[in-house]
Amino acid sequence: MSSPVPASPAPLPLRQPATVLVVDDESRLQETTRRVLDDEFEVLTAGSADEARAILQERAVSVILCDQRMGFARMGTSSRAMDATMHF
Repeated sequence: MSSPVPASPAPLPLRQPATVLVVDDESRLQETTRRVLDDEFEVLTAGSADEARAILQERAVSVILCDQRMGFARMGTSSRAMDATMHF
């Protein structure tokens, strides 16, 4: 008598890649960062604080990479307010 063949495990659900928001006023740096991260993450870019705020109001992001000179204070937003804006 042969053993029953075990059922194949159910396929794992596809995970959505984490979303990274790159905020930098230099478009070359935005594109370089996008190329480096694009294989494993969804990458959004913003060239100004206003663009970043607009994206954050519409999209959930996992990580924000922000030009140090365009930090949260210069963006006119505290990190606490930014945390409240992000949707995980």
